[in-house]
Amino acid sequence: MPSISKPDTLLLSNINFNFDSDKLISTKNIRNYFGSTDASTINKIEITGYTDSIGGVSYNLKLSERRALSVKEYFLNTYKFPENLIKSEGKGMIEDNGSL
Repeated sequence: MPSISKPDTLLLSNINFNFDSDKLISTKNIRNYFGSTDASTINKIEITGYTDSIGGVSYNLKLSERRALSVKEYFLNTYKFPENLIKSEGKGMIEDNGSL
């Protein structure tokens, strides 16, 4: 029986934003990864945005969606990935994201 290879998964953490903002503070972790990776081997990117626990649920969900879109736009503009390769979503607040 042939073996089925699983896609590689990488979790890039510490992609931070200013408080109550969807503007990236630094792209260093993203640049470090893509600087040493052959981008042509990537066939799917999933971006999930979160917020801290300050603020209302609805507001934080919208902010997390904007944050995910901000990272997606960075990928599109900087690395020229096709848009259909990137999925972004916001999940709202996360209790333990190290920001409090």
